Amino acid sequence: MQGLTAKFFRRTALMLCVVLCVASMSATAFAQTAAPKERIGIAGPVQFGGVLFKLAWTSHPSPQYYKQEYLPAGQSVDHYKSMLMIEHIVSGATVAQSARTMIDNLKTRKATDPVVNYDVITNKATGEMILDFVMSATGADGKEILEWNAYRYSKQGSGIRLVGISRRVYGDDVTPFLKNQLGAVRKRDIDALSKLVLPAIRVAP
Repeated sequence: MQGLTAKFFRRTALMLCVVLCVASMSATAFAQTAAPKERIGIAGPVQFGGVLFKLAWTSHPSPQYYKQEYLPAGQSVDHYKSMLMIEHIVSGATVAQSARTMIDNLKTRKATDPVVNYDVITNKATGEMILDFVMSATGADGKEILEWNAYRYSKQGSGIRLVGISRRVYGDDVTPFLKNQLGAVRKRDIDALSKLVLPAIRVAP
């Protein structure tokens, strides 16, 4: 998608919050300059794949919706290589509805971003779903940005919890990643995500 900036990639739980713009790389929230306010009882750091992810950004854009983003040391929310996300909607959707909303938006996006592709894994025993998908955009510097994500949807009380991992590559690294690395990254991260002991969310105003 031409003209997208790196900030246009900011995470938004498309499947969770109807008051937000419906495109996965589309929240236009500004990077926080002060320490992020922890709101869901998970201050971190959170370990994923042997890496510690520290709390970097939070948002509470509506009474029902919370989101927090975690990064490895030395990375930023506007230009990261790896990001862990934890999001929560208090009520109003099922796991399947949440995943379906995201899938519908990916289908719409594919009209302008032919890189878009996705797959869904359903755990019938737990009712959880993992949606993994890839998309691309053009950064402010004119170089391509490729992003792969895996979102794990589960019930928390009467609400929905999402835990996601996002990986990005930029410019000349895009083609080698697609051809030689994505398959292994996808397998490794989906396995780790499916085994991750999910944190209990305790929302605060």
